[in-house]
Amino acid sequence: MGLIAMNVGTLIFMLALAALLVAGVRYRKMVLLVADLQADLNDAKAMLAKAAATIAAQPKPAAAIHYVEPVSTYVDRTPLAGAGNALAKPPADLRTTINELSKHTNGRRYFIPLGWSVSGLTGASLQGDVNHILISGMSNAGKDNAALGMLLSLALTHSPQELQIGLIDGKGLDWLGWRNKAHTWLLADEPERIGDAMAKLTNERRRRREILANADCANWDEYHGHDLPLLVVFISELSLLEDAVKARELGAWLNSELSAGRAFGIRYIIGTQNASNFETRWRGQISLHMASSQPNRAADEPNTGMATSDLEAIGVIPPSKLIAPPDGAGVFTVVQAPKAVTVRVPFLTKQHRKFLLDQLPDAPKKPLQQASAPVASNANNQAQPNQPDAMLAALLNGEPLIDQRSINQSSDLARDNGLNNASGSTQTGGSTQAVLSVNQSPLVALPVVAGVDPAEVKKIAEAAPRHKSRSALCNELYGIRGGTPYNRVKLVCDALGLLEAPQIQQAA
Repeated sequence: MGLIAMNVGTLIFMLALAALLVAGVRYRKMVLLVADLQADLNDAKAMLAKAAATIAAQPKPAAAIHYVEPVSTYVDRTPLAGAGNALAKPPADLRTTINELSKHTNGRRYFIPLGWSVSGLTGASLQGDVNHILISGMSNAGKDNAALGMLLSLALTHSPQELQIGLIDGKGLDWLGWRNKAHTWLLADEPERIGDAMAKLTNERRRRREILANADCANWDEYHGHDLPLLVVFISELSLLEDAVKARELGAWLNSELSAGRAFGIRYIIGTQNASNFETRWRGQISLHMASSQPNRAADEPNTGMATSDLEAIGVIPPSKLIAPPDGAGVFTVVQAPKAVTVRVPFLTKQHRKFLLDQLPDAPKKPLQQASAPVASNANNQAQPNQPDAMLAALLNGEPLIDQRSINQSSDLARDNGLNNASGSTQTGGSTQAVLSVNQSPLVALPVVAGVDPAEVKKIAEAAPRHKSRSALCNELYGIRGGTPYNRVKLVCDALGLLEAPQIQQAA
C-alpha cells in the first residue's frame, strides 16, 4: 500500500510539473506574440506618421467656391412680351456675358456689355467707340445693375494698371464692396463727400493734361506711360450732385469734365431718373444713351437724343412705351445715333455680385504715397503685370483669380490704340453680332471750334498755361478782358477744358 501511495503521489507531482511546463511554454509564446504585435503596432504608427508628414508637406488645393449658379453657355432667345427684341431671360451668370463679349471685341479694348436681344449680345468699346454714357429710368429700372455689369466686366478683364474706377453714390450702401479693391480709385458713398469727389475729378483731369502735355501727346490714346490707366467714373444718381452743389455749377462742371475727359482718358457713366430737367449743353457730350421706361413722350428725346417718331422709324421702342418696372426692370432702349436697339440687362444677384467682387485683387494694405495718381504699384514702384488672359480663363472656369500683386515684374502698358484685345492677342475670327457703333476716325491734336480760326485756337491753347483765368488770357492776346475776343477764348477753353471757372463749392 505504501508503494502504491508513493507511485500515485509521484504521478500527481509529475502531472503538475508537466502542467507547469506546458503553461510556461504557452506563456512564453504569448509574451513573444505580444512583443511581435507591439513591434507591428510601432511600425504602423511610424508609417502613419511618415504618411501624415508627406501629406502635410504637399501644397493644399485651393478652397472650393460654393457657388450655386453654374457657368452656362446656353442663352434662351425668347423675347419679353411688349419689349421688342429684348430677351425675357438673359443669362444670369455674368461669366456667360463676358465669354460672349470676348468673341466680338475685334481687337478693341475696354469692351462693355450693353444688354441682350434676340440677335445676341450688344456691346461697345470705351476706346475709339463710346466716350460717355447716360443711363436713365425710374426707380427700380435697373440703372445701377446695368452699370455694375459694365464695371465688373471691365475690371475682370483688365488689370488695375489698365483700369481705375471712380464711384459717386450718395445713397450709401450699394457699392461698399468696392472700397478695398485695387481697381477703385474713388468711392464717395455719402452725400457730404460728393463735392470733394467732384473737385478731385477736376484735379485729376488737370494732372493728366499736364502729363500729356509734357509727353508731347495730343491725347491719352497716344500716351505710352504707366501712370494713366483708363479712369471710368460712375455717377449713380445725378440729382444727388445737384443737391451737393448749385444747379448752375453742376451744369458747368459736367460740361467741362465731359467735353475734356475723353482726351485725357476719363469716361463717365451717368445715372438719373430723367434727364429732362438738366441742362442740354452737357447732354450734347453723351455718345451713348440707355433709357428705361419713361412717363411720357416728352421724355424720349432728352433721354435718348432722338425723338419718339425717329426711334419708331428705326424699329426700336421709345422709352415712353417700354414696360415699366418691375415687369420691365432691366429693359433699355440703347441709342448711339443713328443706330438703336432694345435690350435687357441681366440681373446680378447679391450672391453673384459678391462672388465676382471676390475675384478682383484687393488694394495694398499700405498704399504708396501717390494719392494723386490712380495707379497701383509694388514696393519697387514697378507697374504690376497685366495678365488679362489668365484672369478671364480663371473667371470663366470658376477658379479664384491670382493676386497680381504677388508677381514681382513689370510690363509695358503702352496704349496701342485698340490693336490688342483684353487677352493680349489679335482677334481673327469673324463676328455675326455687330457692335452698336464703331468710330475709328483718326484724332487731331486740337479740336475744331466753331467760329474760331484754327490758328487762333492753337494760339489760345499755347498761351493758356501761362494764366490763371480766361480774362487774363484774353487781355494778353487781345488787350481786352471781355467782348467778342473773350467769347472766342471761352469757346476754345470749353473745348479743351482749360481755365475753368472757380472751384465748385458745396452748397450750404
